[in-house]
Amino acid sequence: MKSIFSTDITNSNFSHLRWLAFFALFFLLAGCSSIDYYKNAVNGHFEILRKAEPIEEVVSRDATSPELKKKLLNMQQARDFASKTLLLPDNGSYRRYADIGRECVAWNVIAAEEFSVEPKQWCFPVAGCVSYKGFFSPRQAKQYAAELRKQGLDTYVAGALAYSTLGWFDDPILSTMLSHRESHCIEVLFHELAHQKLYIENDTAFNEAFATAVAEEGIRRWFVKTNNKAYEDFLASRQQKNDFNTLILSTREKLNALYRQGISPEAMRQQKAKLFSQLKFDYKEFKKHWNGDDRYDAWMSKELNNAHLALVATYNDLVPIFNLVLLQSNGDMKTFYERIFAISSQPFEDRHQTLRRIYAHRVTGVPVTVLSK
Repeated sequence: MKSIFSTDITNSNFSHLRWLAFFALFFLLAGCSSIDYYKNAVNGHFEILRKAEPIEEVVSRDATSPELKKKLLNMQQARDFASKTLLLPDNGSYRRYADIGRECVAWNVIAAEEFSVEPKQWCFPVAGCVSYKGFFSPRQAKQYAAELRKQGLDTYVAGALAYSTLGWFDDPILSTMLSHRESHCIEVLFHELAHQKLYIENDTAFNEAFATAVAEEGIRRWFVKTNNKAYEDFLASRQQKNDFNTLILSTREKLNALYRQGISPEAMRQQKAKLFSQLKFDYKEFKKHWNGDDRYDAWMSKELNNAHLALVATYNDLVPIFNLVLLQSNGDMKTFYERIFAISSQPFEDRHQTLRRIYAHRVTGVPVTVLSK
């Protein structure tokens, strides 16, 4: 996940100037109704900055638990690996640690029309248009979601473990990033650094698929390098994630087909409710083969709507195409990035047409010629 509102700051005068320029741009371009939003965002980020400390200091402190020391040292090794092996930015990001004392760093509001699977877009200076709106306060996120529901929109509030400032400033490792198993923690690190490598305004699907593909390849190489037996568990976990995403995408496609039928709103609502009931039933059947894995139980226990499904395609649809480009690059990250950067330089429609052509030609094994803008 990348942030549309958060930045980091170092002690240099230049960084202070960048900080001021960054938020001056926000405040100059924001309407009056947005001023409070950006003000709260700045305050929320400063709260994190006040808690960020150099990792060496945290690790050397006697009061730091052995478990936390081990996790931080492991993350630092993965951070170095990201730059040396994955060719991700080598900067000050993820060299400090902030214990923020809560389970999520931010809460994102996702919304969709009652009869649409497409997520609502929010547009911001610098970041462009994205498919969610983030808040540092769960109360504010829920309040905003309630306002959207009054407008007839389906909404979902999702907690986020990390965010990226897209390379504007150095981002710290957050305590929320360390709350899961090793593979997930490192994958989040690679994902957020990938956003610093490449980010295109107004193309969430491209950005998230790129970061996801880089992170997945990164975690594979990390486990090969470290010869970690946990990799088998990671592969099993990823397969279950893929199964779950397939189930969600299938329901999303059925809903999309329903919404195009042009039947009465009441009939549409009834069919919509049946499809979500079927999704819950199908999930229970899927789980029978997951050896007791219940990670999605809490999510599935919610009253599901279009917003819950809206971002699944955004984060996953294009990933196989990026994986294919990496394969055609013989696993060479430099060549992979060169091809992806060339694609990213094209206008939106041309860019996605190129991606579709790459996937359509996958059987031949011959890379599609990519012309830069």
